[in-house]
Amino acid sequence: MTTGKSKSRSARKYVVAVAACVTLCLSGLALADGVEVVLGSGGPNPAVATISWGDTINFVNHDGETHTVSARLPNFQPLVIAPGGQVSLAFDGRPGTFSYSQTGGKKKFTGRITVTLDGKISLAANRKAVVYGQIARLSGQTSLLTQPVTIQQRLQHDPRAKGWVDVEVLSPAPDGTFSTTVRPIIGLSYRASTAKNNLASAGITVGVKPILKLTIARRAVPSGSPVQATARITPVAAATQITLLRLVKGKWKTAARAAVSTDGVAHLKWPATAGTTLLKAQVKAPKIANGYVESTSRSVAVTGVGGGTSRHHKHH
Repeated sequence: MTTGKSKSRSARKYVVAVAACVTLCLSGLALADGVEVVLGSGGPNPAVATISWGDTINFVNHDGETHTVSARLPNFQPLVIAPGGQVSLAFDGRPGTFSYSQTGGKKKFTGRITVTLDGKISLAANRKAVVYGQIARLSGQTSLLTQPVTIQQRLQHDPRAKGWVDVEVLSPAPDGTFSTTVRPIIGLSYRASTAKNNLASAGITVGVKPILKLTIARRAVPSGSPVQATARITPVAAATQITLLRLVKGKWKTAARAAVSTDGVAHLKWPATAGTTLLKAQVKAPKIANGYVESTSRSVAVTGVGGGTSRHHKHH
């Protein structure tokens, strides 16, 4: 519970949402489910009430005079309740604590309501990164079985990205589980939200691997002659430079580097050595754009003809 100025600030934020959730009940109708607060000559009873998110407070006037429930907060309209009447407030806005006043009769009284939200929601992805154009499966579980779950996303590395954007609304299974698939074209953060965005999971990230294709026109060239390699990246803007790697004694080492052209192509050259060598293309930081993760092509074998076979470049 908050007090003083901090309580007032919290209440202002909360009641803006609460005011839209008011249901007026006519005198004589059955009480809605929730907590009952009786308005009388001695003030609200109980004066301090705690309810769970989504439940209601039922203000019931058992006095012989009309009473008004008011709060000095934006968008909160006074609730005028005649003798024997009732008003029900459904609380599905922001959880928190706020104060209200009861007037009518000779005295003014104050009451306080605390709305709690006890629940859990989780989200996980089956992959930390997907190849550009492929899908990832998101799955999670919520303890609020009757509330829909909203999958939300935002750009992973864009400082201009503000807030979360709704992607899809799901209905949880009877055991609280839910799942869906996404197809990110750039690295994104995801989260699951429920209870009208009042409860959210931790954010998870799904990176995107650019597609790299390595093409070598001549797989066998004289030793010492340049191997002409062409690497193509999709999407074009995913990286500014592509590296050509060669396998040496079980380790990949840099053979050449080239800038990516506007059409997503890099032309790389490497002087062939005697024997067979595996080559592959790679993009990684700092030459890869934000939102993408390190990616490599399939390896291609080339053979340097002449000059004997070099154990240094044998395929392992």
